[in-house]
Amino acid sequence: MTLFNPPSNSRFTRFTSSGTYTPLSSSKCFLVEVLGAGGGGGGGGAYNSGTASSGGAGGAGGARAMAQFSTTDITGAVTVTIGAGGTSGAGAVSAGNAGVAGGSGGTSSFGALLMAYGGGGGSGGSSAGSSAGGGGAGVAGGGGNGSVGSSGSGGNGGGQGGGNGSASSDTSGWMPSAGGGTAVGAAGNKAGCAPYSPTGGGAGAGVASTPAALSGGSGGTNVTNTSATGGSGGASGTSGTAGASVTYGSGGGGAGGGNGTSTTGGAGGAGGNAGGGGGGGGSGLTGGGNGGAGGRGEIRVWEW
Repeated sequence: MTLFNPPSNSRFTRFTSSGTYTPLSSSKCFLVEVLGAGGGGGGGGAYNSGTASSGGAGGAGGARAMAQFSTTDITGAVTVTIGAGGTSGAGAVSAGNAGVAGGSGGTSSFGALLMAYGGGGGSGGSSAGSSAGGGGAGVAGGGGNGSVGSSGSGGNGGGQGGGNGSASSDTSGWMPSAGGGTAVGAAGNKAGCAPYSPTGGGAGAGVASTPAALSGGSGGTNVTNTSATGGSGGASGTSGTAGASVTYGSGGGGAGGGNGTSTTGGAGGAGGNAGGGGGGGGSGLTGGGNGGAGGRGEIRVWEW
């Protein structure tokens, strides 16, 4: 049985970079999907043995928005803007220093008709307190960046708050998930999952006052798209893996890096395209791992 037979004049267009959309002269209906960019993961800290620290926290997923339009709305060329992924937070390069926070993801927009905000960046690993994941973007605002001891706020319109020294809780509906956080001296926590939207990055592992091997947290997974998996957390001294990039649906979150008990902490994995949050870098004795960059945004247009 044929469920859908697209007309001969139908067209699908994918934008992975900013540009201009020009509709077919014959098109009457338009379905537009916009995904914001993911936040970057925070870098791991570096502290001498005897000083406990948290690992870098994960960045959050970008928002996802979808709407249908007619020729009344789209009368000609439309400017398309693709949000850039949040920057990777640098790991500390010498003992006694905290990691740098990850940057927030950029907003993607389809003219003035539809936009999707970016996820917040994760805080850097520190001895001053737990690291907090970036807040998930909402439909009316971007997610807030996490800071040491204070979770990133969810964006206006339903975004999820970041995990503060803890795992990011799973979310429901269209909202993206936030990044995971790490308590002082503990393993990195996972990011939350989401049914439709991009997911956040897992947190990097911290270092206990008596150093022991600890692993980073896994990235969030899109539970309705089995291809959009989150990265796997790195064991001590190794990097977390990147979140899956997909051609439909939303990107998975990058994983957190493991700690370094005698070396540099592992790097966080990059967030998958489109919109996945980057994983946090693990903290170490000689240096912290860099956080993973957030996945870029994307826009898809179906017309007929």
